[in-house]
Formats: sequence, C-alpha cells, structure tokens
Amino acid sequence: MTESPELPALNFPEPVPPPGPGWRYGPLFLVGAAVMWLLIEGLGFGPQTASQLENDAVALSLAAQQNTRLARLTEAFSRWHDPEAGVSIRTLAVGELRETAPLVTEGLQRLRNGGPIPSTTGTNSFPLRPQEDAQALQTLQTLETAWKPLGDSIDSLVSSSEMPPRAAVLAAAEKYQAALPELHQGLTQLAGDLGTQTRSRTQMLRWVQAGALALSLSLGALLWYLSHRRIRQAETLVEKTELLVRQTRSRMELNLAKTNGLLQENALLLATVQQGLLVVDPKFRIGNAYSKECESLFQQENLGGTSLLTILQKYLPEKLLNTTRDYLELLFNPAKKEKALLRINPLREIEVNLPQAGGSPDVRHWEFGFRRVPDGRKVGKVFVSVHDVTESVRLRQELQAAEKTKERQFEILANVLQVDPGQFREFLEQAELELDRLDSLPDPAAPGEKSPAAQRQRLDAVFRAAHSIKGHAAFIGANSFVATVHEFEEQIQKLRARSDWGAEDLAVVNRQQAALVRDLALARAVVTRLGTFRQLTAASSAANPAATPSKPSSTTREIAPPQSAPAAEAEPAALIPTLNQLLQKLAAQLGKQVRLDTSEFASNLLPERQSLVREILIQLGRNSLAHGIESPAERRTAGKPPTGTITLSLEPDDDTSPGGVALVYRDDGRGLEPERIRAKARALELLPPDELAALDDSEAVLLIFEPGFSTAEVVDELAGRGVGLDLLRRRVVDDLGGEISVDSVPGQFCEFRFHLPSVEAPHFA
Repeated sequence: MTESPELPALNFPEPVPPPGPGWRYGPLFLVGAAVMWLLIEGLGFGPQTASQLENDAVALSLAAQQNTRLARLTEAFSRWHDPEAGVSIRTLAVGELRETAPLVTEGLQRLRNGGPIPSTTGTNSFPLRPQEDAQALQTLQTLETAWKPLGDSIDSLVSSSEMPPRAAVLAAAEKYQAALPELHQGLTQLAGDLGTQTRSRTQMLRWVQAGALALSLSLGALLWYLSHRRIRQAETLVEKTELLVRQTRSRMELNLAKTNGLLQENALLLATVQQGLLVVDPKFRIGNAYSKECESLFQQENLGGTSLLTILQKYLPEKLLNTTRDYLELLFNPAKKEKALLRINPLREIEVNLPQAGGSPDVRHWEFGFRRVPDGRKVGKVFVSVHDVTESVRLRQELQAAEKTKERQFEILANVLQVDPGQFREFLEQAELELDRLDSLPDPAAPGEKSPAAQRQRLDAVFRAAHSIKGHAAFIGANSFVATVHEFEEQIQKLRARSDWGAEDLAVVNRQQAALVRDLALARAVVTRLGTFRQLTAASSAANPAATPSKPSSTTREIAPPQSAPAAEAEPAALIPTLNQLLQKLAAQLGKQVRLDTSEFASNLLPERQSLVREILIQLGRNSLAHGIESPAERRTAGKPPTGTITLSLEPDDDTSPGGVALVYRDDGRGLEPERIRAKARALELLPPDELAALDDSEAVLLIFEPGFSTAEVVDELAGRGVGLDLLRRRVVDDLGGEISVDSVPGQFCEFRFHLPSVEAPHFA
C-alpha cells in the first residue's frame, strides 16, 4: 500500500463567497442582449413585412387576372350569339373556352393554397403563399362555390375535339351570364379584402420601426448607467475579496490538520478490518487505498493501480470473467438502476482454487458486494467488498447433504415397504455386482488412459450397467431407483453423443456413479435396520404372547433378517409373478393389454441362471410393450384379439452344452420389419450403404443387437436408448459363450431363443 491516499474534498460553510462575475454583470448582459434582439428583430421584421406586402401584391394581381379571364369567357360566349359567326369564329370561341376555364379554376386554387404564379412575360414566376386571412378565405370559398358548376359545365362542353352543339353552348352561356354578377362581386370583395390586409401590414411596419427606435435609445441609456454603477461596485468587491482570501487560508490550515487525523484513522481501520475493501475506477483499476485483507485474499501485494479483472483472471473461468466484465460496465452506466444490478451480481458467491506450494489447491468461497460512488450525474467509482465465506458455505453444504440423505432414506424406506423383501435384497446384490464390475475397467482419467477409445469404453460400460440396474429396479417396483438411474443415463448419453470430453465431464459421471453407490448403501442400511427391528419385535412378541396380534396387518410386509438365504436360491418361482406385475404395469401405462403364458416354463431350471434369465425377461418384456405389442384398437384392425400374448418357455438344452438350458421368448405383436431396421441402421451409419443393401432379411434383423440401435422415436424411461439388446448380447454371447437366434414374421410375432450353457456363475469379459 502507498502512503499517499487521495485527500477528501474540503468543505467551507462560511463565509459565503461573493457572487460570481456572471451574476454581477448579469443586468449588463441582459440589457445588451435586449438591444441586440431589437436590432435583429428590426432588421428581420422589415424584410419579412416587405415580403408579405409583395405576396399581397401578387395576390391582388392574380385576382385582377381572374376578372380579365371572366371577360374572355364572356367574349367567347358572345361569339356564339352572333348569327353571322362562321365555323372558324366558333372554333376560336371553343378554344378560348377550353383554355380560359381551367385558368379560372387554377387561379382560385392558387389564391387559396398558394404556389408559383407565372409573370406576364412568362420568363419567371412569383411564389404565392397560402392565404391566411379569414375574411379572404371566406370570400374565396364563395367564389369557388359559384364557379365550380360553371367550370365543370364548360369542361364537359369542350372536352371533346368535335364542335359542341349550339344548343348546349347557348345553355352554358345562359348559366354563365346568370352567375357572372356574383363572380364579379366576389372578385371585387376579394380585392378589397387583400387591400385591407396590405394597408394593415404597412401601418404595423411603421409602428414597429418607430417603437424599436425608441426602445433602443432607452436601453442604450440604461446600459450606460449600469456600466458606470458596476465599475464602482467592482472596487468595493476587490477589498472584500482580499479579506475573504485571508479567512479561507486560515480555514484551509485548520481543515488540513483534521484531514491528516482522519487519514491516520482510515489507515488503521484498513489495516485491521477482516474483510477485503477496495475501490475501482471506470477502467476497473483498484485505488491506492484498500484494506490489508485484500492482499491476503488475492495473494498479491501492491494492488493499487492493478485491474481487478487481471487479478480475478487467475481464479475465475473465462465465461464468468467475461460476465464480470460486463457487470462492472453496467455498474458504471448511470442509466441502469443500482437496485436491479445488485440482484444480478454474478460474484455473489463463487468457488475459487488458491494454489498451495507442493499440494492440491485450497478450495475457498468468496462473496463480492458492489456499491456505486456517485460523481455528479456519473458513477465516479465502485466500492467493492470481498468476504471469505468458506466456513459458512461448508456448513450449509453439510446441512444440505445431511438433509438430502435424510430425505433419501425416507424415500428408500417407503420404497422398501412396498417391495418384496427378498427381491429387494436380490436387486441390491445385482446392482452392487454391476458396479463392482466397473472397478476392473481402466479409469479414463488415469495416465495413459485418456484416449477417446478408452473413455468411450468406460462410458459404454457404465451406460450398460446403469441400464441393467434400471431394468431390475423397474422389475421389482423400486421406482425411486428407476428415476435416479434414468437421470444417470441421461447424463452419460449426452457425453456419448459428443466427441470431445473434458476432465470435468468425466468427473460428473464419476460423482453420479458414487451417488448411486451411496444410495445402494443407504438402501442396504435401511433393510438391515428394518430387519433388526423386526427381529427385536419378534423376540418381544415371543416373550409376551398376550401382546402378539392374532394375524399381521394387511398393510404390513414382513422383511426377513439379512442372515436369511439368498433370494436367488430361496425364491426362484417368484420371478414369473413379478414379471407379470411389471408387464401389467407397463401395459396400463401405455394403454395396452397383455397376457403372460408360462405353461412351458420350467421354474425348476431357474436357480442356476435366475439372475441372467430375469435380466433377459426384463429387457424383452419392456421392448415388447414399447415396440411389439399393438394397442387394442390396432390389434382389432389387424384381426387380432385386443390382448397381446407373451409366451415363455424354459427347457433343458443338452445339445448346446451339457446341463444347458434354452429360454424362448415370443410375443404376437408387430414383429420385426427388416426395411425399417435397414432404414434406421442407414440413419445411424452402422454399416456402409453397399454392405447394408447386401444383407438379407434374416441378417438385417440381427442389427437390433448393435450398440445404440433403437427404433423408438422418443427416449424415455421405457425405451429409446438402444442399449437393452446390446446388453443381452454381451451377457449371453460375449460373457457366457451362449447363442441368440431371432425368428419373426412382420405383423404376426417375434421370437427370441437364448441358448445358455451351464456354468456355476457368468464370466464377464
């Protein structure tokens, strides 16, 4: 920090300074301005009035021309009355009427609306302004009303190039003679109105010139008087000013001593306050005065003159840094409301990583506050406060995490009470097994494993595991896990659709995977505690038989203790009822009807392969309801019963391997459409176009087992990911060494046959 902070502005309440020069000489300026105004107005009024008089003269001349034109019309009509007039005379009369009548109409319009008036010589024209006198306008209105029917009659009479009939001309002449006195009287009245207007303006010009001359002389005398008076006042003001200077110097010395004391107190305050306080100018530079805590927060000394954005660049991502720059520019814009800007503060609470010598960065949380410092109508500076709120944020995060854990425990508990206990424990075991398999895969963030191929391998494996867990959760009705894992799938799918991944993107997947592991651990803890509670309740009931109810409540579900036999060994027959429940639930959700036929399903062959068979039935059952089985209306149209049928059979298959089993799954829905499969494969670019065209129908339908293949138009919790059948192929063919075959007739059925070799447990590659 420098030792020369800016001094505050000094304030002198007394004595009041003398009036400034503008006030002392104000009357002189006003008088001078008045004289100039009179001169300008006098010079301007004369030409203006002369122009108006010239305009009046043009109007009078045009009114006189109207009388002349009426006389020409009268003469033209007179020639028709002469019985001795020949054709040539009448032709000349018609030409005179054709030429003169429009001139009368145009003249009356020019007198009203103004416009160029050609001179008598025809070499130039005079601009005539629109008529403004009310009396003249009224007279013109009367003239136009009297003339218009005559003008229209004459125009229609001479509009043709042929000689008009004599009778028609004589009739028009009679109308004209009847209206002629009124026209002459109107033009005489108009000339009188224009003359009166001209005399009025001439008289006004004389009075204005005389008044301006008199007022100018008066103002000149007043100007001399005021000048003489101000000179005497100026001498007195000089003496008073010298006295004021001496008083001001004395007060300045006193205020300077006070200011030095305030600066020392401010320096002590800035050195001891446990908060970052600083001021930035419109160029975002930090002022010389700031709290010592700023250097500790920003890990930098001598901040004065340094741009705040340069300091924050080390801690903020580029996007947030640009947002901060825009926000500071808004703060210095006086047109923006400060209260509104404070609500959109981008640095209200941010996370920063402070580098540490030889170790991982220290994660801290800062809170910035901003306040404007006005400078007149501008924003001179902005006051910035910075506070380390790391401990408060950590405490809030811990409370939020504890609250979320508590809510999740209640949600899982509610789900456990609605699900078969054995099936729920089996679901937990299978889910944990799926996640344990991921630990054997290479970590794409580890050294040497950051290639796109390694990252995609990891993402695909996580995606398949999540899809399998979601299917098992839906199978037993663990809806809380279905929604959670579906969101997990959404996040992974977004990354799989991209070609560039960053460490932060992969970290998001790892965090969500860890959250799923925590949820499973919570569920297992809930099951364990609930089982312990049931054991204690049972022991208490045995010790006190009188308190034992005669039969359990219909809403109570017995949950066996964790030490009971695994569900895969104890409950193989529960697979079919649970599958039927899942199918009925999905059918109701989709507005369909389904029936499960298991007459050929040998449940006694399940124990060895119950987990894999369940996974196969879950995936195929969901696919049947999503893609295969039609709605009741569609089935009726196709001549089928409204209820679709899914047929299962499980039988020994010693031909594939000793002790093996064959699982057959068949639905009587739409079947597989090879052309639709080819079109989807072409859109996904699964094969080159020539290879795709060379496939026969039996080969084309096998494309449904390719990763990412799905004919669903919408992605939801039921279908659209293109991972279900790919997962089954990996489980049966790649991991177990079994076989899968497909048989289908479009519009009739689709059948899958799985040949499962006999082994103690599946081996996953």
